[in-house]
Amino acid sequence: MWHEDTLIAEAKPCEFTLDLPSPPNFATAADASTRYSGFHHHPYPQCFVCGPRRPAEDGLKIFAGPLLESEILAATWIPAPDLADDTGFVKSEFVWAALDCPGGVAAMDDTDSAIILGRLAAKIMAPVKAGEGYIPIGWHIYQEGRKCFSGTALYSASGELCGLAKATWITL
Repeated sequence: MWHEDTLIAEAKPCEFTLDLPSPPNFATAADASTRYSGFHHHPYPQCFVCGPRRPAEDGLKIFAGPLLESEILAATWIPAPDLADDTGFVKSEFVWAALDCPGGVAAMDDTDSAIILGRLAAKIMAPVKAGEGYIPIGWHIYQEGRKCFSGTALYSASGELCGLAKATWITL
């Protein structure tokens, strides 16, 4: 991806593995979402995925908060119809977006500083249907200096794995 003459992002195929936590149920994820740290402090309040200051009809509204007695963050997501193609399935760029921020919030909760995405490896495992309920979860994997590694998974409300991602975040 280019901005004028500057390369700002590039994509290439890669392989990765993740140890996946079990998803909470939809009600438990909704409860966790009420504890989203971004409601109180957010370095990017207009973020398309997790920004709490976007208009009600805009953005994904994925507000991942901590599950009780767990280091896993969870949210609920019901994709809007305008995110779908003409078959009713959410376009892949929006599924990738949903796989971005829950891991970022898990990384950000370890620091008071802003972070930026360094790398994101993701796989879409099953189609995501607009209007249905999903459970995005995020978790911290480990820290190495200014780099924080996190995982994200997207489950259907019935617990089917729909996508997963591993990200590298850089503390500014």
